Amino acid sequence: MAFYVLAIYLTRPDVKDSYLPGFINWAHEVLTKDSAQFKKGVLSTLAGVFKHGQREQMMWHAHAVLRTILTIKFQPSELLIVKKPLVKLTQRIGLIFLKPRVASWRYQRGSRSLAANLQQSQPVETKAAISVNDEDDDYDVPEEIEEVLCSKRHWAADQSHIKELCRPGTRRSTGHFSSRHRHSDHLRLVRLRKNAYLQLSLFVAQYEEYRPHLIQHLVDRKVIHWDTVIRQLTSQALHQMTFLDPESMKLILSTQILPRCTNPEPYLRHGSILASGKVISALCQVAKDHQRRLADELGDAAMESITQTCIAILEERFWRRFGGDQMRIAVCHFIQDLSSGGFPLLDAVVDRWLKALRECLASADSNVQQSAISAVTALIGEYFRHQPVEKLTALLNHFLPEVTSNNQQARVGNVLALGSMPRFILTVFLPKVIQQCAPALSSPTRLSNGPNLEKML
Repeated sequence: MAFYVLAIYLTRPDVKDSYLPGFINWAHEVLTKDSAQFKKGVLSTLAGVFKHGQREQMMWHAHAVLRTILTIKFQPSELLIVKKPLVKLTQRIGLIFLKPRVASWRYQRGSRSLAANLQQSQPVETKAAISVNDEDDDYDVPEEIEEVLCSKRHWAADQSHIKELCRPGTRRSTGHFSSRHRHSDHLRLVRLRKNAYLQLSLFVAQYEEYRPHLIQHLVDRKVIHWDTVIRQLTSQALHQMTFLDPESMKLILSTQILPRCTNPEPYLRHGSILASGKVISALCQVAKDHQRRLADELGDAAMESITQTCIAILEERFWRRFGGDQMRIAVCHFIQDLSSGGFPLLDAVVDRWLKALRECLASADSNVQQSAISAVTALIGEYFRHQPVEKLTALLNHFLPEVTSNNQQARVGNVLALGSMPRFILTVFLPKVIQQCAPALSSPTRLSNGPNLEKML
């Protein structure tokens, strides 16, 4: 939304002469130095400027902008983020250099005269002005058009080249399929994204010669993918593959995934937090299956690294930055995965996690609320099960006052969290919970609380 507003502002008649040249010079510096996410915003703004600006005005800047985007060499990891606005900007610059043409079907104004019709008894015959339809295509094509077309052909060739490279690899990886019918069935699953990540990839990973390459591809490419759904599916796929090769996943977790959880890049940080939570949960389950202590299964160094990552995520408070709602959901899933796996944590870390989850319960985003509710249930069920009654009472006192809060979202989130509390909490404190929630049914704000709160009560 910010790039749209900025593009509209920069193309205003009273602003474009004063601020647009300076913005384009600043954009050139950003595209050569800053992060991929920043470059994406700048390219999107430039694409909006060339969309909403007048052609005559944009012609003065088109040469410089085109030269900039054609000379900068973007890294492969950056192209995953900036390619869409980059292609859009290049196409719009190419349209600037094309010769303008008026469509032949457009309405042509005639030479009608109301005054002449009133002066005469008979209406004057109206004849439409004949416009010359310039269909002459014989004009010189600017060199910039050729450069734009070359870049478009280059991007199209990259896509077809990837397909050609995939064909021999697909033939090699499908050599274990038992029959032609089964072969076609599995290839058909690739069209369905979810089945490709959660079923087909797991089938291919069963074979040791393909497994390390597939896991490394997911860690290097898909964890940092621009699509949120792809990052979520990647974390689930890594969770399943951990059971096939826990030793390799321990090393990948410690050396590659965990260090990225505090990376400044939003996509990389978000995908790494999701993946680390799923892998840790799977390793905890492997330790339970082998009837071993988690410290013996992972090692002291890995245990310390995971604990420090938990503290670093809380201290950085990434959910207060760009993409905050996404980071809130990722942190909630991370907490839920570690709690479900039974990863041992210090009481101080658990208390800080609980405080962060209470903030998420008051979020206006329903997805954040639902993720926080699931995380609160798992966290309390794992780390408060054997706590004394005094500590459980103090825990419950954090949620009960919010039921009558002036913040509607806080009321809804905390009531839903109370309804999802583990059985050992509600068995002891159910009368107190009902006593606190019952007045909300008869309060004047009952109708404004929303259907979720009324249903939960």
